[in-house]
Amino acid sequence: MMQYLDMEALSWLCVAWGVLELGFIAVIMLYLVPRMNRLEAPAKYPIDGKRLIHKILETVDWLSEQEDADTTFESFLSGWFLGADCSELKRGNLVVFLAWTLYAKEVDALSKAERKNVMSMVKVIEGRLGRTMEPGFNERVKCIRHTLDRVVPFSHRPLALYAVLGLARALVRIALVLCGFRRRLAPCGSFMYWHRQAPPSGAAAAVAAMPGKTAGPGPIVFFHGVGAGLPFYVLALWKLCRHRTSIIVEAPSIMMSLALLRGHTPPSEDQLVESVEGILERHGVKRAAFFGHSFGSISVAWMARRKPHLVSQIVLLDPVCLLLFLPNVARSFLFPDTDGMPLHERLMLHLVTREKGISHTLRRHFWWYANVMWPEDIQCPIVVGLAGQDKIVPCKPLRRYLLSHSTFATCPSCPSGQNMSSVDGLINRGAGGSNGKHINESFVSSGGTGDGSLRIGSGWTPAGGGGGARGFVTNVNGNNRCKVHKCIGGYKCNGHGGPAASHGSAARPGGFVSATNGGGHVSKAAVLGQSPEAAGKQGITKAMGDGSDSGGDGVIKRVEIVYWTDAGHGNVLGDPWALDEFVRVATAQGAALSVN
Repeated sequence: MMQYLDMEALSWLCVAWGVLELGFIAVIMLYLVPRMNRLEAPAKYPIDGKRLIHKILETVDWLSEQEDADTTFESFLSGWFLGADCSELKRGNLVVFLAWTLYAKEVDALSKAERKNVMSMVKVIEGRLGRTMEPGFNERVKCIRHTLDRVVPFSHRPLALYAVLGLARALVRIALVLCGFRRRLAPCGSFMYWHRQAPPSGAAAAVAAMPGKTAGPGPIVFFHGVGAGLPFYVLALWKLCRHRTSIIVEAPSIMMSLALLRGHTPPSEDQLVESVEGILERHGVKRAAFFGHSFGSISVAWMARRKPHLVSQIVLLDPVCLLLFLPNVARSFLFPDTDGMPLHERLMLHLVTREKGISHTLRRHFWWYANVMWPEDIQCPIVVGLAGQDKIVPCKPLRRYLLSHSTFATCPSCPSGQNMSSVDGLINRGAGGSNGKHINESFVSSGGTGDGSLRIGSGWTPAGGGGGARGFVTNVNGNNRCKVHKCIGGYKCNGHGGPAASHGSAARPGGFVSATNGGGHVSKAAVLGQSPEAAGKQGITKAMGDGSDSGGDGVIKRVEIVYWTDAGHGNVLGDPWALDEFVRVATAQGAALSVN
């Protein structure tokens, strides 16, 4: 009897849930779809559109001139036209694309002056291509101009999925409350955030009580990326936030929720920047480190550009805001090419980017020109984590781009056991020392350095004295660490001891090879896997900075890059080892900045 009643109850439960799902579909089709397809007013351009395009073209030219460049002007233009060959483009296709690029408008909506500017840019592009484009319009060629698409595409997700995700978020919220966080409404009313004050204790309290001293890592503001929301970031939150004052911003518009059904609209740049400023003021935070993953890096870019005095450090993982004018991010999010992509990555990409709320955000509130971060926007030290197998972020050109705009940079390696042959940017900054010369900053290409965690800093001086091999000592001013290196990380460069390394020897897995005197010394030849003479020939001398942290002139004074050759977009968040390495670099840089 009980078994019969249980089966009957289960049957009624299934029927009731089926009715709910049908009602959910009806609400989406009758109410939500018309709202999703409604066009939105474009965001303000940060600079004149023509100046912006010329700036982009100059950067594309620079990228195309680099060794082993996979970015050319033709590939750049083809990418925005969904892979169409440039020979297929007609003048009308280019006019349609430039009307959207310069003014976020249809061609018919352009004023006479705007149309004149568009035609002048057509001539510029024709000059780059070396030919006059054929008049007319090729109907077979489509371009990316997602904010003007009449229909926002999406794939239906059952109500049950939202229920499961809602339960996961509820569990994370309970955990945050148990950890001392409190959830509050942002001043603009468009999003919620979590806050926890990290009280000093023990020795940290004694240091904090000293005038002019800061104990431990400083405050952090955390922005998550596209996906399920905070459940995806539990490990990262634990490692980043447990010892510091933390503000965690929730973005319902990019976390597969029913926020759109409830009438939620993503905050504009003005709203978010003013709200975050109000949040920091509310909790007595004068400056903070800003962390952004993937889409969350855009919020960090806004803060860095608009409120640089509030940003002490920038930490970006899988950032989409850098080189956003390249077609990679837009194509991957909006028109993904899944050929050759593993099945699980293909399913995840489809599950996330075609979810109705996320698709609406990407196609109605994603203004590339307002979201891009330029080097001059970075006026503080920055740590960037890049994944070599990222199908969204253009990691290879981005790594070169960051290093080329830096007066001081380090490139820590990927996790142990992974191939490091792609780590081709290592910049060292010299300092005077006993029996040593000042070394100019240089960019050096490496053909491979073995596995393990390799950190190259500054303050390296040629070893003098009784050693046999020419190497680089870390014993500057007698404290076995470099002053400048301390400023960006505070690490000691620990030698392993033993005989002097010969020219061209490879670095040991997991650490450094010793050079002269058998300890505390690192041979440049050992680190780079080549002779100092060969390394010098590959070097490109760079001007030294003034030692300040601020940029503002298109030059990033301090950048550290952590690069994982075998990781994909978001993989690091689930890899404790890789995440530890990234957090270690970011935390060390931030801690060094707080030391007076």
